[in-house]
Amino acid sequence: MKSRYWMILTALVTLSFVGCRTPTEKAAPPPPTPPEIVMTQRLESEDPQVRLSAEEELLHGGADSIPLLKKMLDGQKVTEEGPTLPQKAAIRVLGYLAEKDPEAREKATNILIEMVADGPKPLAGYAAAALKPQGVSLFPKLIPRALNDRREESRVMRSLMIGIDEFATIDLLIKMLSDPPTRPAGVSEDQVIDALREFTHQNFGYHRDNSSMDRANSLQRWIDWWSRERPYFKNPLRPEEFLAEQSTKGE
Repeated sequence: MKSRYWMILTALVTLSFVGCRTPTEKAAPPPPTPPEIVMTQRLESEDPQVRLSAEEELLHGGADSIPLLKKMLDGQKVTEEGPTLPQKAAIRVLGYLAEKDPEAREKATNILIEMVADGPKPLAGYAAAALKPQGVSLFPKLIPRALNDRREESRVMRSLMIGIDEFATIDLLIKMLSDPPTRPAGVSEDQVIDALREFTHQNFGYHRDNSSMDRANSLQRWIDWWSRERPYFKNPLRPEEFLAEQSTKGE
């Protein structure tokens, strides 16, 4: 009887002990790899099919791919060898979306323009090449930044415009002299003349402190000169002086 009593007591104590034990906690799973890192790794693959598949996935994502593309570009430094394969792919995709996808066009175009204005020179050159297919439709966005007093920005924007279409660029500036209401708000006559001087290496005696009659005469000389010389004009300013000449063709 006593033996049975101790057996029951031992069993109760054992059950009580087991019930009070803290279960062994499982280790938390590692956090998922950020999607921009996953995509970057795919675009760095030695297998061209993996790279192609990743780029096509970004293209098919359309506007939804833009935040990911932006993170990819912001997350990688430009090496001495130039842009990386993922950076080139991201710029290519942005260029395609800017040209072909109405829903993505505005955001993709603005990202590329900011890269031209403020990005490292090699990336700026690729961004400029990606924007070029949009042609003169970009000019309303570029003119205010090409004709401002921030010299570094204005020169790369002018180079972008010249790279897109040098004759259309000078046509537009001359139009702003002959028809002042066509100048965007905040763009002065002086700034138009400054750009024309840089593009053409001509002068015609214009100065803001001249009399109104002298300024008008100088403006007319600009207009007459371009009307006469346009068919023979060869631009002395090469865009790659301020933007690295690049191609966005697939690697």
